Amino acid sequence: MKNYYLLLLLVLFGNIKTKAQYSKLYDFLGGTNLKNPSSSLVLNGNVLYGTTDQGGTYGYGGIFKINTDGTGFTSLHDLNLSLGAYPRGLMLSGNVLYGTSPNDGDNSQGCIFKINTDGTGFGKLVDFDIDVNGATPYGNLILSGSVLYGATSYGASSSFGSIFKVNTDGTGFTTIYDFTNSSNGSRPMGPLILSGSVLYGATLEGGTNGYGCLFKINVDGTGYSKLHDFNITTESSPSPLVLSGTELFGSAAGGSLGVGCIFKINTSGAGYSKLFDFSTITGADGPGYLTVANNYLYGFANGGVNNNGVIFKIKTDGTGYSKLFDFKCSTSGCDPIGSLTPSSNGFYGLTINGGANDLGVIFKYAAPLSIEDFERNEPMALRVYPNPIITTIENSLSLKFPDLQKETPVLIELRNILGEKYYSKTIMTDTQGSGTLPIEDSQCFAKGIYMISALYNNKLLSNKIVVE
Repeated sequence: MKNYYLLLLLVLFGNIKTKAQYSKLYDFLGGTNLKNPSSSLVLNGNVLYGTTDQGGTYGYGGIFKINTDGTGFTSLHDLNLSLGAYPRGLMLSGNVLYGTSPNDGDNSQGCIFKINTDGTGFGKLVDFDIDVNGATPYGNLILSGSVLYGATSYGASSSFGSIFKVNTDGTGFTTIYDFTNSSNGSRPMGPLILSGSVLYGATLEGGTNGYGCLFKINVDGTGYSKLHDFNITTESSPSPLVLSGTELFGSAAGGSLGVGCIFKINTSGAGYSKLFDFSTITGADGPGYLTVANNYLYGFANGGVNNNGVIFKIKTDGTGYSKLFDFKCSTSGCDPIGSLTPSSNGFYGLTINGGANDLGVIFKYAAPLSIEDFERNEPMALRVYPNPIITTIENSLSLKFPDLQKETPVLIELRNILGEKYYSKTIMTDTQGSGTLPIEDSQCFAKGIYMISALYNNKLLSNKIVVE
C-alpha cells in the first residue's frame, strides 16, 4: 500500500528525478574582494563559509561567507603575513570557525586560527615552529569535545610531519605522534578522520616503499599502525580519506593506466582493493578529494571535454561510474578544488580559476531526489524510529548514525515528495552516536511520505519516513 501511495504521487506530480544541474552562485572579483578560493566550503543552514588564497586588503587571502542562493557575499576577515596568510580548510563548531594557515604567522611556518561566524573575534591559537611543534599544517581540523586534532606536513622531532592536538582555547598543544619517513610515512595530509577514539589518515610520501601509506592511531597517541603501503608500480601518493561505516575510501596517483584511481580499505587494514581506474575513456584523470553521500562517492577530477575538470560519482562498491559535469573555464569555472560539500538536494563547490573574471567561482550542483532515494533502505542509511510515525502518539523521532560515537552537531532536513525542503534543525548526538528530533509542529508532519536527511562531517545520509 505504501509503494502504491508513492507511485500515485509520482503519477500526479510527475517523476521527480530530473537532470542534475550546475548553477554558478558567485564570481570572485579580486582586489580587496578576495579571489582564488583555497579549500572546501562549510555549510551551516543557509550559509556557506570558505577561504581564499589571494586578494583582500593585504593580498594574502581571507575568510568569507555567502548565502546558499548566491546573495550576501561578505568578506569576514582579511589575512596578512603575521596573522597567517593563505588560509586553508575551515571547520565549524557552534558559531566559531577554526582553520589553518600552512604558511606565515609569527614564525612564518603556519598557524591555527579561530573566528566567529559574524566576523568578530579573530585570533591565533597556535603559531608553529618547525623545530618545536611542526610546520605547514594542512587541511581541515577535526573536533572532538573541546579538542582539535590535525596534522603538520613538516617539522617536529624528525622533520617529516606530525599529528597534534590542541584545546579550542589554544591551550594544551601536544604533538601526539612524529612521522619518521621510511618506517611509518612522511608528510601526513589532512583532514584526518575520527571514528570513536581512533584517527585515520594518509601520508603523501614515506612508508616501506616511499610512496605514502594509510595509518590509524588512537587520539592519545598510542597504537599507531600502518594499514597499507603504496608503491609506484600500482598506486601512490594517496589523498585524504573519507569514512563510510567500517570502510575508508580515497584516491591515489598511478593505477593501471597511470592517471589515478579510487581505492577502499577496511578500518582494520584488511580488504584493500582498487575500485576504479581513471582513463581517457572516462574523460577524467587525477581524481581529488572524495565525498560520501548515500552509498555513492562524489568528487572532482582533472581533464574532461574542455580539459578544465569534471564532477563524477561512483558507487562505493566500484560500479556505476558516471561523469556528471564538465567545467568550462570561461563560464562555469575551472580547476575545482577541495571536496564537494553535500546538502540534502545537491552539492556546493569551488573552482580556483575561471568564471567571468578568471578568479574562481562558487557553484551549486543540484541533484534532485529520485524514486531510488525515497526507496533507499541500505545498511548505511540513516536509521529512524518509529517509522511509520503516528503524530497523535509520538512526539519525537529517534535517529541513529552508523559511524558516530561522539557528540557531534548534525543538521537534519525534511523534504517532501517534490524535493522541497520545509523543515531543518541542528541537533547534537549523544556519546553513542544517537539523536532525538522533536516533533515540534504537527503541520510539519502531515500524512505522507518524506525524505529525512542528516548532514555531518562532510557526509550525507538519508532515508524515507512515512507519516500516518
